[in-house]
Amino acid sequence: MIVRELVRRLSGQFKIFLVSDDTARDVVSVLGQGVIHGHFSWPHGPKAPPAARHALLAWLQKKKVAVVHFHCGGVYGWGYRSLFFSLPVLCRRMGIRVIWTDHSVVPITYGYCGPQQRLVFRLAMLPFVWISKFLILRSVEKEIAVSDHDRDILCARFAPFAGKIRRIYHSRLDEGLPELLPLVRQNHILNVGHV
Repeated sequence: MIVRELVRRLSGQFKIFLVSDDTARDVVSVLGQGVIHGHFSWPHGPKAPPAARHALLAWLQKKKVAVVHFHCGGVYGWGYRSLFFSLPVLCRRMGIRVIWTDHSVVPITYGYCGPQQRLVFRLAMLPFVWISKFLILRSVEKEIAVSDHDRDILCARFAPFAGKIRRIYHSRLDEGLPELLPLVRQNHILNVGHV
C-alpha cells in the first residue's frame, strides 16, 4: 500500500523505477500499466551477491536515476556487510543521491549477527556493525525512521549523524485513500507499526 501511494503521488512529477522481487505482471496488476518507467527484478533480498549489485548499479546508471530510496525492514540491509561496497555507498560514489527508510529499529547487532550468537561474539562484532552503519549514514541524504521512538534510538546510537535522521509516520495516508482500494474486500488484520 505504501509503495502504491508513493507511486501515485510522485509519478506526475517524476519518472519512477521500481526494484523489487515482484514479477512484471504483479507490478502492473497492483500499480497499473504505464505508471512506472521500468522494473528491475531483485530476488536477492538485502544480501545480494556482488554480481547482482553491479547489474543493478549498471541499470540505475543506464536509466539515469538521480535518487534511490532503499526501504529496509531493519537498520541494516542492501549489502551492509560489504562495508565499502554496500549499495548505498556504491550509489553515492556514482553520484546518485540516497534516501534510506528503517521500518524497525532492533538491537544493534540484529541483522548483522543473530541473537543466537554468544554475547562475546556479538560484542566483538560491534565495531564492524557500527562502521557498516557509519558508511551507510555517510552515504545517505536522509535516513527515515517510522516513529519518534525509532528516530530517538537511531540518533542516540549514531549521534554523529543525528542531523540526517528524520521521522515520517509510514501509516499516515491521505483521506482520499479509500478510492484506491477495491470495492469488495475480505477482512484482514494488518500490523502497521510499533506501539
